[in-house]
Amino acid sequence: MEWTGQQQLLFFWQSTGLGMLVGLVFDITSGLCRVIRRRWVVFLLDALFGVQAALITFFGALAIMDGQLHPLLFAGALVGFVMEHTSVGVYIGRGVCWCCRLFARASGVLLDAEMKMVGCFAQFSEKLRQQMRYKAKKGKKIRKKSNFFWKKS
Repeated sequence: MEWTGQQQLLFFWQSTGLGMLVGLVFDITSGLCRVIRRRWVVFLLDALFGVQAALITFFGALAIMDGQLHPLLFAGALVGFVMEHTSVGVYIGRGVCWCCRLFARASGVLLDAEMKMVGCFAQFSEKLRQQMRYKAKKGKKIRKKSNFFWKKS
């Protein structure tokens, strides 16, 4: 199937948008790799990026060029990838890295606060249990408080 120059230019620009989408996925995964430096996580993120890039390219080829893998598609995707990564991709990667670190700090602060609350409740319950043992040893009757809703008149 032969295309006119105008159709080829349209396909090229659509493929450029496809390449920008692949670049965005790459920048997000590279930002996550900067935060999580374990080898197996980096390997997993790289493998996931490869699968995502292949799926994006495949479905883009289906939508743009009726499933034909044309060199025009790959050239446009490469141009779009390079344009996205050099213009805003570095900032997106840094933003993802910053958000992950901020989330880690916030979750650490919340976890510390939760552990302090649990510690306070544990201390309170231990103190209450000791008071109950002390009163039981002295032989005092421990009066149970009646429930307000089930109180007999």
